[in-house]
Amino acid sequence: MQPQVVTNIQLLLLALKMLGKTFRKVLRPTWITYTHKVANRPLHFNTENNMKKLVKLQNPLTMNQIDFRVQSINTGRYVTILAYKDARVDMQRLDDVVGPLGWKREHLRDNHNCVVSIFNPETNEWISKEDTGTESNAEAEKGLASDSFKRACFNWGIGRELYDYPLIKFQLSEEETVKTTAGGFRPSWKLNLKDWKWYAEWNADGKVSYLGCRDTNDQVRFTWGESKAQKTKRRITEAEAKK
Repeated sequence: MQPQVVTNIQLLLLALKMLGKTFRKVLRPTWITYTHKVANRPLHFNTENNMKKLVKLQNPLTMNQIDFRVQSINTGRYVTILAYKDARVDMQRLDDVVGPLGWKREHLRDNHNCVVSIFNPETNEWISKEDTGTESNAEAEKGLASDSFKRACFNWGIGRELYDYPLIKFQLSEEETVKTTAGGFRPSWKLNLKDWKWYAEWNADGKVSYLGCRDTNDQVRFTWGESKAQKTKRRITEAEAKK
């Protein structure tokens, strides 16, 4: 009789253990969702460690992480330059801040939408942000996936300061342009923006306060705002003028 009693007790304990696992799997996600809805704020990212990660994600991109390309050239040879980020910049920022195993991307609606999720080990859940992209002129499908991914990363704050960049517009020389059959202009091979030196400064809010660039001949081609050096020089001049 005794061995049979032990066996029954063991079976009962095993059944309770399995029931406990099932109970946790079923109810834990429901509890997390319920807490999030009631609080109406991201409680799961409200810890000091997670807030530090968010700040690092949202730090302004450096100049070597930003690309500049020609958006358009008008009939007066004035060029409009667009500042943008490459998808590899987003991947590197995510790897650096949360680790390669701490984030994932999923594409929906034939790559039109991208969901970028970051894992929160404190609550054992994925936090997701989603956005929609547009096709590129070169490779439609690949460009669509890349654009939707970059836009989803904007939602996490990566490179969001690019939206606050000033209008970059200046006149090109004759040798930097080629006339088109339609009477307009396109960039010549002598206009290589990747070899230009770009410099930027940001304010306490992470928004650009000064932007400038020099071409391959070290000539200043564009400036916007007032740099820290210029501001210091101006204040010294103003102080001396008051003496």
